[in-house]
Amino acid sequence: MAASGVLEDIRPADLFTDRNELVRPGQSYPSSLVKGSTGADKARTLADQIFQSAKRSRDAAIAIAAESPTATTLAALAQAHAVLDEADAASDAARRALEACKASAGTGAATQSSARIALEVLLRFGHVADAHKQAGDLPDSRSLALTRAMIADDLGLSEESLAAIDGYEGALYDSYRGYLHASRGGFRDAIPFLRAALRDAPGDPDALANLSVALWNLGSKRKAVAAAMRATRSAPGRKDLSMQFMELLLASGQDDRVAAEIRTLTDAKVIPDSQFLVMQARLHLASDEHARALTLLDRAVRLARDEGDRTGEATIAANLLAIRFDVGRISFTEFASGAAKLLSRIPDNDVVVINFARTRTRRSHAKSVRKAAERVSAHTTLARRAYLNHVIAFLEGDNEHAGRTAVEWFEAEPTDPNAAAAALVALGIGLERWDEAEKIADYARAQLPLTPALANNISYVLAMAGRADEAIKLLEPAAEADSGFVLRATLGLCYLAAGDLDTGMRLYREAAARAEKDDHHWCSLMTAYQAVVTRQLDLDKTAPAQVLEASALIPQDLPEDWANWPDFLRLHHICVKHGYDWPPHL
Repeated sequence: MAASGVLEDIRPADLFTDRNELVRPGQSYPSSLVKGSTGADKARTLADQIFQSAKRSRDAAIAIAAESPTATTLAALAQAHAVLDEADAASDAARRALEACKASAGTGAATQSSARIALEVLLRFGHVADAHKQAGDLPDSRSLALTRAMIADDLGLSEESLAAIDGYEGALYDSYRGYLHASRGGFRDAIPFLRAALRDAPGDPDALANLSVALWNLGSKRKAVAAAMRATRSAPGRKDLSMQFMELLLASGQDDRVAAEIRTLTDAKVIPDSQFLVMQARLHLASDEHARALTLLDRAVRLARDEGDRTGEATIAANLLAIRFDVGRISFTEFASGAAKLLSRIPDNDVVVINFARTRTRRSHAKSVRKAAERVSAHTTLARRAYLNHVIAFLEGDNEHAGRTAVEWFEAEPTDPNAAAAALVALGIGLERWDEAEKIADYARAQLPLTPALANNISYVLAMAGRADEAIKLLEPAAEADSGFVLRATLGLCYLAAGDLDTGMRLYREAAARAEKDDHHWCSLMTAYQAVVTRQLDLDKTAPAQVLEASALIPQDLPEDWANWPDFLRLHHICVKHGYDWPPHL
C-alpha cells in the first residue's frame, strides 16, 4: 500500500518470535542446549544409547503392568511410552491408569500421583477434552490441583483454571496464578503473584521468565531484561529461557550483549540447533550483514526440517523469503509467488499467512487472505490476529473495521512502530478522528523508533490536528533525504496546513513527478488526495480560486480498476461521507 500518508508494507515488526511467549509453571521443559566436545557421529551415538535405554525401560514397564495392572504401574507404562513418543500406546495406558485410580476411589498419595501423571500424558498428546472429563471424575486434592488448572487453561477456561488452585498456597501456585493473569493480558495483575512466588523460591526460572514478559509489556524493559537474565542463570540448560533472554536483548538494542551470550554458548560447545542459528542470523541482520544472515537462515531451515520442527521450519522459511525481498535479492513478483507456494505447502503457520497477506494488494485478494487467516486465528497471538484482520479490512475498503483492527493491533503491540503507523493511518486518514490519532502520534514520537513510515504518518496527523509547524520540523529532513514520492507529498500537505500554499503545492508537484515514474495509479491517487486535503483544510473556501487552480496537480483520470485498489476505496469512503465529488478535483 502506498499513498499520501501510507508507506509501502506496514506489517508486524518481528515475525521470528513472540516476546509474549509465557512459560507454564509445573510443565516439563527439557534442555535443548546440548553441550559436549563430541563430534556429530558421537552425538548421534549418544542419542542412540538414550533411545535404546528408553526402549528397555518401556519393555520393562510393559512386563510389570501386565503382571500387576495397578494405577501406579499403568501410569509408569504411560510415561515410558510417552518418552518414546508412542502416542496411542501412551494414551491408552493413561486411560487405563485413570480407571484404576477411580476404582480405588482416588485416595492415597500414590494413586493421586498416578492420576496426575496419566492426565498429563493425555494433555501431552492433545486429548484435552478427555483429560478434562477424566479429571472431573476424580476427587479434589492438592496433588491434582495444578494439573486441573492446566487442563482448564488448555480449554481456554481461565476462570475454572484459577478456581482449580484457589485456596492453595505456595510458590508454585502463586507462580501459576501470575501465569494465568499474564496469559489473559493482565500483566499488571500478574506481577504481585510472580513476585510472591519469587520471595518463596528466588531461583524459580518459570516465575522469572513470566515476570520478564509482564514487565516488558508494561514498558519496563530494563527490569524485563534483568529478570530474563536471572531466569537463564537459574536454569542454564533451558533453551527457551536462553532464547527469550537474547530476544529481549536484541529487541532493546543491546546487540553487543547478544553477541557475548552467543560467544559464551559457543565456547561452552553448545551444539547449535535451528533456533540458535536464527538468533545468530538476526544479530547479523541488525548490523546489515545480509549475506551472512541469509546463509545462516538457509542452514536453519534445513536443520529445522532435520529436527522435525515443522513450525520452526515454516517460520524460518517465511522470514527467509521476506528478507530476501527486503534486501533486494528477489522481486516483489518472486516474493508474492514464493509466499503463495509456501502457504499452499504449510497453510497452518501464522508467519507464513502473514507474509502471504503482505503480498496481497487488491480488494479481490481479501477473500484468500480471510480464508488463510481463519486457519491460524485460534493459535496465533492477539497482535498477529489483529494485524491479519486489519489487512482484510483494508483490502475490502472498510474504513470503520480497519480503524478498529488497527487500534487492536496497536494496543496488543504498543512497542511495534508498524502497529502505531497503521493506527495513525486508519484513525486519522481513514476515519478523520484526528484527536485520537494525535494521542497515538505523541506517544509514538516519544516512545518508538521513528521509521520512515512512522515519521510520515505522525507528521500527517500532527498537520491535520493543527500542529503543522511541528510536523514540518519532524518530516522535512527525512523527506529531503528520500528519493520516493510519499514523504514529499506528506510534506506538501504539512506546508498547506501551515498556510504556505506555494511551497505546499510545489512539493505536491515534485512528488507527482516522482510518482509518475513509478506508476500512473499513484499519480492519480495523489491528485485525488490533494483535492480532498484542500477541502479538509478549507483551502477551497479561503484561498483564491485562481491560485488554487493554477498551482494544483493536473487532473488525472481514475484507473479503470480503481475499485480494486484499497487506497482509492479509502479515499472514496471519505468523499461519500462528506458529499465530495468523485473523483475529487480542484
